[in-house]
Amino acid sequence: MDEFGSYRREKKEGKKLSKHKKLKDIKEDKVRARKEVNEREFKEIERGTRIPIHLLNEEKGEAKKRTAFEP
Repeated sequence: MDEFGSYRREKKEGKKLSKHKKLKDIKEDKVRARKEVNEREFKEIERGTRIPIHLLNEEKGEAKKRTAFEP
């Protein structure tokens, strides 16, 4: 599925979409993509191939309460 899957699918079918519907679909696609990235990063942490930033900072003595991950 592409980045804006549902929007493009309806556009190909020739349906006229309201602006609200387009924005809603795009927002849902972004949320879905973010969830997929979070799941992938969580799996990498479980395998040990990725270290969360807050753990790296803890080692340096700068413990932060962030849940961001190392890129």
